[in-house]
Amino acid sequence: MFQKMVRVIAYIRVSTDRQAIDGTSLITQRRRVIEYVTAKGYDLARLFVEEGESAKTEHRPVLQEMLAFCQSEKGRIEALIFPKIDRFARYTEDYHHLKRTLRECGVRIESIDERFDDSPAGRFLESMLAATAQFDNDVRSERTFNGMKEAVTQGRWVFKAPFGFRNIRPQGKATMEPDPENVPLVTAIFERFARGTWTVAEIGEWTRAQGVSIGTTSLYRMIRNKAYIGIIEAFGMEVRGEPPMIPIISESLFYAAQNGLRRVQMPETIRRENPHFPLRGTVRCLCGKALTAAWSHGRSAKYAYYRCRRCSRINLRREAVETAFARFLSAIRAELPLDEAAVASLYRQAYADRALLVEQRKRFERELDRLGRLQKALILKAVEGVIPDEMAAQQLREFESAMRELRAKLAEPNASSAEPAIEKVVEFSRMFLNKVDEIWLRASFEVKQHIQRVLFPAGATLSVKGIARTAKGPALTGLRDVSFAGSFRLVDLSEESAHRDVTDSAHESRSLSAQIELMKRLHREFGYMKDSI
Repeated sequence: MFQKMVRVIAYIRVSTDRQAIDGTSLITQRRRVIEYVTAKGYDLARLFVEEGESAKTEHRPVLQEMLAFCQSEKGRIEALIFPKIDRFARYTEDYHHLKRTLRECGVRIESIDERFDDSPAGRFLESMLAATAQFDNDVRSERTFNGMKEAVTQGRWVFKAPFGFRNIRPQGKATMEPDPENVPLVTAIFERFARGTWTVAEIGEWTRAQGVSIGTTSLYRMIRNKAYIGIIEAFGMEVRGEPPMIPIISESLFYAAQNGLRRVQMPETIRRENPHFPLRGTVRCLCGKALTAAWSHGRSAKYAYYRCRRCSRINLRREAVETAFARFLSAIRAELPLDEAAVASLYRQAYADRALLVEQRKRFERELDRLGRLQKALILKAVEGVIPDEMAAQQLREFESAMRELRAKLAEPNASSAEPAIEKVVEFSRMFLNKVDEIWLRASFEVKQHIQRVLFPAGATLSVKGIARTAKGPALTGLRDVSFAGSFRLVDLSEESAHRDVTDSAHESRSLSAQIELMKRLHREFGYMKDSI
């Protein structure tokens, strides 16, 4: 009696372009699939080949094509064949989601190397195999991350080289070096930004005229990339690159280009400083990536989200994130009291600074008097013919230059007028910290950004499911984990609280110093707001 053949499809994948080009892995997988299908007596309807794509995400072009094929052939495909689970998915959650999608199309899963069925024991084994694939991937990722971080601390660039550089591997260790062919073009681009008269679109057109196509977004990223002045910004660190990674433009040109960029109005969809998303660039995901933001268009309205470009599942409503941030700010007044010891120390420091300024002015006056006497003596020697006129004129110019500089310093405000109003500094700081969450909520976009830059220069980490992480280099000290209602936690841990083995005295000393600096900076940065607080 005629028996209908089981109609199946197969999926094979390699994770790197080099494997795909080499073909060894694909050839092996293809051969094993053909042998397995032949042995089982299956009818192979189609073989899907994914080249150079990681299994860390579901957003693989061939995988999506395969799912669409299963949907279009619903009820006519009975099974999906793949060599191993880790060829199909690297995350347990992704695996079960894909399996459920296929099951809805009437497609079951078969692994050539891993035999399991639909019994309770088989499903348990299948889940264990999927978890093993994720564990193996997580271990590899951690090793890669640690290796890249160590390389950065050594001043080596381990990422794709930006335009103007090229990736190299001297002695087998990844880094980059300037690309002589494109360095002049990089310099010209920065010079045009520095003038502040060229729009980004005009610079883009100019680069295309030079035979190089650089998109608008790429130009914005390029002009902010400190790699061009020899600095690596990665893993919360700033590290000076080691040769052969060397600067290809001067720091003065780099920062002049930043100023020029500010004078050019950026499109709202590109600029990081977007009034609709004040926390963009301040709040970070657990992976360390600063959250970006976007609008999602529903059927009848638009919805605002903060999201992580690296973690596909971090897609959070704007209202929830900003509410969590405001609650985090409100904890500052409890976590960072400005105690009397800090206030007293601030007074002592102010008076010490005043005494130092008085002594400095006296030293300037003595030096000015000494130079005046030397100048007179030099003129007398020149008149008597002891010193040649040319030499005397040169030395007189040097004396006059030094005396002019000293007079400028003495013309600065004197010690008494420079004495800080300590009471006002302390009073304003306490008032500001006591209402910082309210101030932030009702502030303009520019003031919100200013508050965020002062209090959290390295950002604050947003944790989902209550997992606490920290951003490096906060301005505030003494903060502990702060948990809020809902599924978010924002944490900004000080170096002192992160390293609990330091002595109490050292901790107290640094905490006082940080409080003093914080009070002075708050008054300096936000004192103009005192009448509105």
